Amino acid sequence: MEPSERDVIIVGAGPAGCSAAIMANSVGLSVTLIEAKGICSLLHVIPSITNLFGMPLSGSEIGQIVEGQIRNLRIQYLERKVITVSQGGSNWWVQLDNSERLFGISVIIATGTRPVQLQECPWVSGAEQIDCLPLYEVHPRTIVKTPLVVVGCDRAYWTWAERHSELCKDLDTVLLAFPDKWHLEDEIVRSPSVRFVKCQGVISIRKMASGYEVVYKGLQGDSEHIVAGHIASILGNMPNLDLLISPLRHLTTEFLSPAVSEELAESGCYVVGDVAHHEAQRVAVAVGDGAKAALECFYKKKSLYGR
Repeated sequence: MEPSERDVIIVGAGPAGCSAAIMANSVGLSVTLIEAKGICSLLHVIPSITNLFGMPLSGSEIGQIVEGQIRNLRIQYLERKVITVSQGGSNWWVQLDNSERLFGISVIIATGTRPVQLQECPWVSGAEQIDCLPLYEVHPRTIVKTPLVVVGCDRAYWTWAERHSELCKDLDTVLLAFPDKWHLEDEIVRSPSVRFVKCQGVISIRKMASGYEVVYKGLQGDSEHIVAGHIASILGNMPNLDLLISPLRHLTTEFLSPAVSEELAESGCYVVGDVAHHEAQRVAVAVGDGAKAALECFYKKKSLYGR
């Protein structure tokens, strides 16, 4: 039996995807919202959000409000993984991990970003066999040996340290900052237990019985090393664009250019939120982006059917 057609299928239930779902529902579109990890799951790691009207609230508070709104509006929500998104004629097909296929007039991709891995970072070499979690996934209670060496640095360290303030205040921590983040030294170092180390790159990371040996290139270009009890990383994010490889075979792993975004939008596929914006990854931007895409879906349907 052929599945029924939706007006819009939304992949990703973060702020952008949920905003799109709520707006689409409010203008009378039939909506399916799909997310594998739960509604607004990543918001829960953000202690305070200030870039929206009526803030500040914690990410958890906003996430709970949004989830309640999605449920109260009875928007169809599927907690599934999307395998592929492809275009078939004038429709978009979405393949789920349970072999179910959905199709709609439009699709909104709101898949956000993922952390850059050590092996993908141009500042890091010689770490092919090392598993390293992004810092926001590390709880201080799991750090048995110190120092904690954080490979890379940005304001995410500050957010993490504030969230775990009592556990972090005496945690021996080394931030290995690459040249593009050296300017953050005065802003981030707020504790005698935190050491900000300017380096020109990591040469190698080797697993040892007592932890890790991290060899890095110092300011003068000399090799220096530090023994870490635990390592984590703050290396930025990459867009989750895997689902667009099929519609855009020439796609790279970089953030979409405005021209590529427009090319997709003309065919009924809208890419919104963090997955589309490198410099403006803010909840306020994601919310506006999602709502705008939902309205574009409405206008597309109206022009197609004269409604």
